[in-house]
Formats: sequence, C-alpha cells, structure tokens
Amino acid sequence: FSDFIGESIKIKNKKINPITALEISPDNSSMVYAVNQIGKVKVYLYDFRSKKSECIFKTGTKNKFQEANHLYPSMAWNDMGSELTITFQKRDRIYLKKIILENKEKFEQLLPEEFQMVHSIDYIDNRYYLINATVEGYSDLFIYDSKERESIALTQDYYDDLDAKISFVDGEKVILFSSNRNIEHILPAKHDTILPINDFDIYYYNLPNIQSKSDLRSIPRTLTRVTQSTD
Repeated sequence: FSDFIGESIKIKNKKINPITALEISPDNSSMVYAVNQIGKVKVYLYDFRSKKSECIFKTGTKNKFQEANHLYPSMAWNDMGSELTITFQKRDRIYLKKIILENKEKFEQLLPEEFQMVHSIDYIDNRYYLINATVEGYSDLFIYDSKERESIALTQDYYDDLDAKISFVDGEKVILFSSNRNIEHILPAKHDTILPINDFDIYYYNLPNIQSKSDLRSIPRTLTRVTQSTD
C-alpha cells in the first residue's frame, strides 16, 4: 500500500456529490466510501490496486426539498477485512447491515429503538460491536450484542462522548473516544440541569475480554485521559 501514499485517488463522481464517510480496510488494500446524492446514498468498495469501484450497498431516495442527512451511513471493517458493517436510517429507524465481501451476502437487523442517532460503529469481535449513539439527547458509548440484539451502556451521564473507535494500546484492545467530561471514570451520573461546556479531550478505556454476558456486568469503570485541553 505504501506505493499509493501521496497519490491522488480518482473515483467516479460526475455530479460532485458529497462523500460523507470513508474507511480504509485493515490490510490497506481497499476502502469503502459513501456518496450522498440529495438523500440517495450509495456505498462503494474501491480497490487500490485495480483502481476500480463497485457499488455494494444503496439506500434512500433523492429528495430536492429536504436537507440530506449526512450522519449516515457509519461504516466499519472487521479485523480481517472480510466483512463490512453499515448503519443507516430508514423510515426514522436505524438499521445495521453486515456484508460478507467474498460473496456479497448481507444480513440486516433493526437496532434498538432507544438509539435516536448512531454516530459511529466499530467491531469488538464477530458478535459484539461498539456503538456511539444518542439516547435521550445525550451521546454515549454502548456495547451491542448482535446475536441477542441487546445493548449495554458503557457511559450513562450528561457528558458527550463522540468519535469512538476500537484501537490497541500496548497490545491491549481499547476504546478511544473524545469527550467533554472532566472526570476519569464512566460511573453513571444523573442528568444535570447545567450542561458541561468543557473542551473535548481524548480518552481511552481498557476493554475487557468478553467471553460471556457476565463479563459485561463487571466491566472496569476507570478511564485514561490522553489529552489535556487548556481552559
């Protein structure tokens, strides 16, 4: 993939529609990107070596009279680069679609109704996802069990948690995210009438090894702060 660094990538986009999301595969051989044409969304798989694009998913319809929602889709690769998961909105509900890239087999399920918006999604493993969603007006982090179709909140407070991604620190799987919190824990906190106005900083959370549901009930609550914004 290093041969392509510094080169511009030409993709077909005759009408200059906005590209609203882009994710590069774990092996750096391809990428997926989403194009929004006044409400009609198409997701393309682009191969860096062949320099060819293929539409693998589409949703929505063109609507010149309504502002397009550029929040969706959110997209994530699994660790092997063999699967892609997309979240999208249809009739005011949010769906998850998994695509097996080898044969283009697709699996779709409806996400919990409590999710008002999904900001991002990432794979924890083949069963569990990290979902960054808004519930009751506050953005929090959730572990979503795609087998049982249940979610467990990691954060439940009045701080905003955004841009969540699975990463590795010292060989351990962690969640990196931005937040306007000023505390280094994720203990639940009741909603306050005064909203926080702190700057956003980067935090990471050591994700436990999930073997069963009982592991999710006893997850650690401490965070590590990575950046310190000046007040």
